[in-house]
Amino acid sequence: MTLHTLRTFFFRVAPVTVLSVACGGSGSPSGSTGPTSGYALTQPEPYPEHLTPGDSIRTLIVRSEDRTGTGPMRAGTTCYLTDLLFDVTSTTRVTPTTLDAASGCNLYTNATPESAYSSQQWICAGEVTVGTGVSSQGVGLCPMGAPGSFENPVPCADVNPPGTPLTAGNSGIPGAVLTDLNATVTLPSPVNITQPSTLSVTTWAPSGDLTVNWSSAGATSAEVRLDAQGTGASVTIVCTPTTSGVQTIPGALIDQANLRHRDSLLRVLSVHDTMVTAERGRAYRVSGATASSVLLQGLP
Repeated sequence: MTLHTLRTFFFRVAPVTVLSVACGGSGSPSGSTGPTSGYALTQPEPYPEHLTPGDSIRTLIVRSEDRTGTGPMRAGTTCYLTDLLFDVTSTTRVTPTTLDAASGCNLYTNATPESAYSSQQWICAGEVTVGTGVSSQGVGLCPMGAPGSFENPVPCADVNPPGTPLTAGNSGIPGAVLTDLNATVTLPSPVNITQPSTLSVTTWAPSGDLTVNWSSAGATSAEVRLDAQGTGASVTIVCTPTTSGVQTIPGALIDQANLRHRDSLLRVLSVHDTMVTAERGRAYRVSGATASSVLLQGLP
């Protein structure tokens, strides 16, 4: 049966298998697909790191993430509808501590780039339905004030990799503006991480770059991310791969962040992007994504 949930806000954690719709500062994704790895990724990551006043972010992401064995509360596969539906009106932004243009990786030591999202002007989308018929879930997306979360859990039974319907009509929610969405999202094949380890848990190397290799067919964009675990200041490295299946995280960034002596979660997000028109002629980025992770245990 169809379930209806109201949005409550708490801050987002890691990306998962994602279906995404976006525009404004996010490029113009194509519908092309490619082999498992080794081809060029032409689109930016679905989570914008840089916000410019005047941008309109219109992204919906349905994601499925394999979190088996990567720590507490990370067993099995989890699925979400991620909504990034806001106009950039605030100059509040999170500036990277260090940018490494050669690798496409940015280090953040004070806050994650998503911290700037909540201060923007979020729209009341109404209700977006993931799936069809008896295997579907309606998610209410109409925040009252600044949102605290944009990750909405959905049953994985509603996420069909060959094609998941994503629709929004006249929900009857006062002020809803997304009443004409009719899209089908395609997920890349599951992410299979082969380096730094095929295991879900491994240990940091004492020095050097961190080379990440994976396979996932059908992606047009990707994100590779390192998040320090446990208590203490937020430390995150976000990388935007330009080639499917490979990303090198510079050892200098890792050492600057002192991550080798902390448990860190390495996540690979593989995304298939499509552009559609909704909200009376606006461009929306609708993406399907799969994700997997490896827990890097800190050195003594």
